[in-house]
Amino acid sequence: LRFWDKTNRKQFWHPLFIAGQTWPTTAPLKLIISASKIEQKEFELVFGEPQLGEKHEVIYKNGIPTLKQISSNDTILRCKDMDKLMPINPPGKIGEDCLSLEFNIDNKGNLTCEGLDLRTGNKIEKEIFGKIR
Repeated sequence: LRFWDKTNRKQFWHPLFIAGQTWPTTAPLKLIISASKIEQKEFELVFGEPQLGEKHEVIYKNGIPTLKQISSNDTILRCKDMDKLMPINPPGKIGEDCLSLEFNIDNKGNLTCEGLDLRTGNKIEKEIFGKIR
């Protein structure tokens, strides 16, 4: 999942699951999504996969899997068919925690997401984003 790092002022990729992940997953990966713009009205969820041939080491930080790149290439193949715009209402303020999202892989190999709008308490219904590769 691509995200904006406000400290470094550029985009990075955050792993949702690691290569070889068994499915269905037994526990979701939970992420808090915060607004990065004034009066942000939507979040763009952009998914990608590391290119074949790159090597990564999985390191767990606070129970969250992160990838440490071993090769010199930082190439991610964007999975455009899985991209999703998630509107939010009311609009978010910079730095405000807006959504709590839970990502899973179901028994058919689909990436799913459900969650909660942290400001309104409204549930975000489960949605299938697409098949994992």
